[in-house]
Amino acid sequence: MPDTQHSGDSVYRMLFESAGDAIFVHTENKILAVNRKACEILGYTEDELLLMSFTELNQVELRMYLPEHMAKLKKHSHISFETTHQKKDGTTVPVEVTAQAITWGGESSVMSICRDNTVKRHFDDILLKAAMEWQNTFDAIEDSVFLRSPDHRILRCNKASYAAFGKEKPGEMLGKFCWEVVHGTSEQLPNCPIVVMEKTKRRESAVFKSGERWLEVTVDPVLDEKNNITGAIHVVRDLTERKLAEAEKAELEERGRQLQKAESLERMASAISHHFNNQLHVVTGYLGLLIDDMPPGDFRIEKITNALQAARKASEVSGLLISFLSQKQGKLELIDLAGLCRMNLPILQAGKPKDVALETDLPSSGPVISADAKQIQQLLTNLIINAWEATGDGAGAIHLSVRTVSPAIIPASHRFPVEWHLQEQPYACLEVMDSGCGIQEKDMEKIFDPFFSTKPTGMGLGLSVVLG
Repeated sequence: MPDTQHSGDSVYRMLFESAGDAIFVHTENKILAVNRKACEILGYTEDELLLMSFTELNQVELRMYLPEHMAKLKKHSHISFETTHQKKDGTTVPVEVTAQAITWGGESSVMSICRDNTVKRHFDDILLKAAMEWQNTFDAIEDSVFLRSPDHRILRCNKASYAAFGKEKPGEMLGKFCWEVVHGTSEQLPNCPIVVMEKTKRRESAVFKSGERWLEVTVDPVLDEKNNITGAIHVVRDLTERKLAEAEKAELEERGRQLQKAESLERMASAISHHFNNQLHVVTGYLGLLIDDMPPGDFRIEKITNALQAARKASEVSGLLISFLSQKQGKLELIDLAGLCRMNLPILQAGKPKDVALETDLPSSGPVISADAKQIQQLLTNLIINAWEATGDGAGAIHLSVRTVSPAIIPASHRFPVEWHLQEQPYACLEVMDSGCGIQEKDMEKIFDPFFSTKPTGMGLGLSVVLG
């Protein structure tokens, strides 16, 4: 730069005075020259400014930083920084300072061009306020929201997102793939809605089971003017509470259906039992009188006796229905369940088909249960009969086992009645398995219904009685 002894030159002076920014020529301790704009901005006269130091122009709390700026200037010869100057009336004006080392009057000096940043600061404040409002709105969303790059990395996330996925701050998520954060996987899931969205270029959603949580993932594409995907808005909603509520509602509805079914069957069983007992009492009574009136050796006695036995067998149906509804009270006593099964094995072996093998896994003793021995025998017999009928024609196998199980391994879906709650104690488990074709899914809810049977000759009361 030319020696500023020539600054008195009319051309340089004209440029100096006509500049739109405030210009100061100064040392660290004294202002050497100012232009007209500097006087206008700060409200001082030129003579007043020439009696001041450049440090005094700064707002009091910012004056401590000027020595640091001067040190940087000596090292780099040109710097820029923002500060706040204080006017003569005590008000302040934000300025952007561009300082350059020069020679003035043969002495090392500084020329500082100070641009009034009032308008810029105003717009900066507007932008900052808008950014804060946007961020507050973004963080107010209860769902997890990610702004995602075209290569599926997280660029930005709201407060709910890092709280939902166990992070303390957004920095633990930014730059990672969305599936790393949401699903904890190293690769994108095959049914990820992002895959579909990239083809359709419209909103896509999917529901995932992630650990103990249910998550709904919705992805919206961000498109440029040429309809190319430049990113995506990735929203994750936790559906766990809703799913639990739906499951609870379904369970309550199922309980209602079971109760309605039980009430309906109870009324039906009572009506049938009452009707059968009345009618069969008359039939068996008259058949008994008829046999008594016949002379010994009469050929009709055998036929009437068969009719009497058939009538008595028919009366068993009402008894079975009552057993299904648990209306038949038994005598409770302590029973060794494995011992009772072992005692009934000869009868079970004798009654089963010859080509069906009966295998057992029974402990030497126990578990001990409180039950009616006759009811347990009936339960065991019905299960075994049901099993060998399920094996069909030809060779087959039935496996009978008894063991003790903890309440933790008993699924809620296998409990009846549905409102039954497990206690913290061991449970006895009697299990019968067969080598048959199994039960079709569509029949699972009906297998304990009275009179439901998939066998042509079945009465449909075996498992009903077992359940009762």
